[in-house]
Amino acid sequence: MATRRTATGDSDNEDLKRERYYEFAAVDRPPTGQQQAELRSRSTRATITASSFLNEYHWGDLKGDPLDWVERYFDALVYSANRAAAGFFCDCHGQY
Repeated sequence: MATRRTATGDSDNEDLKRERYYEFAAVDRPPTGQQQAELRSRSTRATITASSFLNEYHWGDLKGDPLDWVERYFDALVYSANRAAAGFFCDCHGQY
């Protein structure tokens, strides 16, 4: 079985018993009330506001593709795993 990489660079079959931190931010286009409800359906523990989604996982992982979330709901993402691997993603919406 081939190992598939996720949007954050981790492989599917790596141990999920590690810390993962996700912080999404909306700068230009905050999520609507309906979109915030969609996000809440993905996580009951996350801190969700009109401009952000923050969650830290100690077991398991985000229920969704982080890059898809940046495209659909937010403008930027900061990600870290085990306080070592880290990533920053930004969607500029075609504006420079």
